[in-house]
Amino acid sequence: MKRLFLIISLFFISFNCFATAQVPDYIIWEEDTLPMLTNPLESYFEAHNIKFSDLSSVRNSSTACCRGYEAIFEIKEGNLYVVNVFGKKYYKDKNGNSQFKPINVMDSIFPNQKEYLLKEYTGFLRIPVGERTSFVQMGYAYDYEGYAFIEIEKGKVIQSQMLTNEEYNLLKEAQYKEYIQTDEFKDTVNKLIEESESKDTNFDFYVEFLYMFFEPSLSSQNGKLDFGGLK
Repeated sequence: MKRLFLIISLFFISFNCFATAQVPDYIIWEEDTLPMLTNPLESYFEAHNIKFSDLSSVRNSSTACCRGYEAIFEIKEGNLYVVNVFGKKYYKDKNGNSQFKPINVMDSIFPNQKEYLLKEYTGFLRIPVGERTSFVQMGYAYDYEGYAFIEIEKGKVIQSQMLTNEEYNLLKEAQYKEYIQTDEFKDTVNKLIEESESKDTNFDFYVEFLYMFFEPSLSSQNGKLDFGGLK
């Protein structure tokens, strides 16, 4: 399940990385450049069984950017395109202080292409709307006044819909209550407990902790977005 991505990622990334607010990718949509709480370029690497580091030696090594890059997307003519990908080059200034500058690595990922139709991506883009109402120093766990959801199927825009923060959290809570009862969730948490070096982490701890990273599932029914669990 897609929603398990962040949970399973606990096995592969350091806690410092996981427990740090992440810099977003950006999308150009309806003449605005907006942050996203989704990283659709990961679908390209997954589909081709490669990693960003396999293609580019220039990467963002900050714990605030676990994926190693920042990408810019654009929706035009009903399609989702990758238009830029940036890493960071680190260096010492004349005073010996560490500095960095962004480096465009688009050509390393998509050689000789100014833009790339991201046909590997099917899912929803979550775009924050309005002011940020809370900040949590973990992933994309902070809240905004609302969200725009854009449904994408193989790189093509299907539709979009707005949810207020209250509606989004009602949806999240309803689906999470069902999800934590599944064998899949229980098996994952039990493995996390086995892997943990802390004696203070038990099942109840992970139920509360992982809620911050849970992404509710959305689907499309009869041409309309179906937010299962939202009354």
